[in-house]
Amino acid sequence: MLLKKFVDRQAVTGGGNDYPMYRFADLLLFYAESVAQAGAPNADAMEKLNMVHRRAYGKNPIVADPTVDFKLSDYSTKQAFIDLVVKERGYENCGESKRWLDLKRLGIAEETILAGKGKNMAPRYLLWPIPVIETNYNKAIDPVKDQNPGY
Repeated sequence: MLLKKFVDRQAVTGGGNDYPMYRFADLLLFYAESVAQAGAPNADAMEKLNMVHRRAYGKNPIVADPTVDFKLSDYSTKQAFIDLVVKERGYENCGESKRWLDLKRLGIAEETILAGKGKNMAPRYLLWPIPVIETNYNKAIDPVKDQNPGY
């Protein structure tokens, strides 16, 4: 099975159209998470999350629908709400290569890999190596002592 979420039939071969794209749904989910991270989830953050959820179910995104809407009372703690947003982002961004960045940003990559695959992940995969060109020209960086762990 091939993922054809964003197939552009007019794309010229060789160049492609595989560039990162952030849609309105991404912004709503970022907003909802940001509100919770800044303090606690509120009705506005839940509404933004529900707008994305409604659209995914083919409902009108701006009209409340108790058949698909999440209730703030069920996710009133900061962590429960953020977990819900991360789960919804996983569904929303399927095949867009954004999930890994979310897992790393939230510090849950290792536990998610362990839970999903049953494998322990080496911490080196959370960081990129410092490029050799940077260590060659930046005298403030010691190429041995300052390199990221595992490289």
